[in-house]
Amino acid sequence: MLYVKIYTFVRPRSTTTLKRFLNILCTLKVSLRILIGGKNMKAIIETGGKQYYVEENTEIYVEKLDVEEKSEITFDKVLMINNVCGTPYVENAKVKGEVVKHGKQKKIIVFHYRPKKSTHKKQGHRQPYTKIKITKIEG
Repeated sequence: MLYVKIYTFVRPRSTTTLKRFLNILCTLKVSLRILIGGKNMKAIIETGGKQYYVEENTEIYVEKLDVEEKSEITFDKVLMINNVCGTPYVENAKVKGEVVKHGKQKKIIVFHYRPKKSTHKKQGHRQPYTKIKITKIEG
């Protein structure tokens, strides 16, 4: 794999200048890797208010989505693909996956009480989830 090292001896005057410089380096490194032929596509997607680091043929657990099992799902909110950072999202990038199953996590106990009072409340909670297998990363 070919890597390009670029050194700078100029101290950036602000953090925005440094961020721009790092973004350019990130884009250059990824474009060279794509030209040579990168093997594993990696991405960071956003769904359910959370961010997930995914690769092809991996399974992830996300917040419950309103789709049926064994159906195809497409994530458009892609924050990064192979170190190409978006502002805030990468344009024309998609991550496709297949819904494996829906379910609920293990039960947790939520116990509220007030000290020195005779007040307490015990309740359980099971968070619903959707299991997704990532099939393809485009971008």
